[in-house]
Amino acid sequence: MCFLSPNDFVLADDFETYINEWNKKSELATHYLLKAEKFLKEGNKSKGCSNQKKASEYGINATESLIKAIKINGSTDGLDVFESGLNKWRELRDFCE
Repeated sequence: MCFLSPNDFVLADDFETYINEWNKKSELATHYLLKAEKFLKEGNKSKGCSNQKKASEYGINATESLIKAIKINGSTDGLDVFESGLNKWRELRDFCE
């Protein structure tokens, strides 16, 4: 017989919430990163950097959500790859300062 506690349902809800945040915010990060690339190629550093910062903030939030979801799922394999990705987003954010 298997018993589930209320905490099991909360963790499942949290996992889904974090995965949904990952999906939405990673899409936004990609959107703003493409806009930044376009503006930078056109020579508009101001708009390029503005969009790059937006992209990086969404990328940071998305990656943090994914890391939380992975931890809730009980897996820590490969977390260092995602931590590295998180640092890349931070570098991208700070590049235009």
